[in-house]
Amino acid sequence: MPANKYNLTSASKSVAITNTRIVGMKYYPTDDTVAEVTAAGYFNPCRADLSVNTLIVADCDLDGTPALAMLRVTAVPATGNVTTAIVDWTAST
Repeated sequence: MPANKYNLTSASKSVAITNTRIVGMKYYPTDDTVAEVTAAGYFNPCRADLSVNTLIVADCDLDGTPALAMLRVTAVPATGNVTTAIVDWTAST
């Protein structure tokens, strides 16, 4: 099932790194699992609200075993699938 674009909300003010790069943080609560949320194309309905490097706090599987995933948007092509990657917290230490 694709993302519900109405559930994706702003969690911070977006910041313009350059005139063409704008990043921010979004919050996305869902009953979908982490595996579903990280699948390529899941966030296609939200394409207009995303840019590369935007962070998404995904609050997943809220009707089952809740899980939290921090995602980084890796691609937002004009056509094709929006892709994300789980943020690896260990890589930043």
